[in-house]
Amino acid sequence: MFGLFGLFGKARNQERFDDYLRSAGLHPHALDEAVKLTVLRFFKDRPEGEALNAELRAAAALLVYCILGAKDFTEKNGAEAAAEQERRLALADEAGEGPDARIVLLALHSGVADERIAARFDWDAVAPD
Repeated sequence: MFGLFGLFGKARNQERFDDYLRSAGLHPHALDEAVKLTVLRFFKDRPEGEALNAELRAAAALLVYCILGAKDFTEKNGAEAAAEQERRLALADEAGEGPDARIVLLALHSGVADERIAARFDWDAVAPD
């Protein structure tokens, strides 16, 4: 209740997501709040706990990969982490739906995706959830 309108600081999940963005190599202030809130909305029905934290951490990593691109993400997180995000991107492209696909679509439609990542997808006809 006291977090209403941000008068008393950000909600716990917002703070965590900002931390996950930062740990993946992107300062949270570099990303529009609307994009971050949209990602959090994707997980609003999940119960609090470690499973939600893991999902938010994974969402942040994929979003940062989409924003930074492969080269910059690899420099900040290493080849193994980049390979994992690349695998998730391929699966999202193949499936065309699901949490990872929604994150990629959000990055594309909000205009924050790296141009090399954006060029790989032909999802213009798909509307975000």
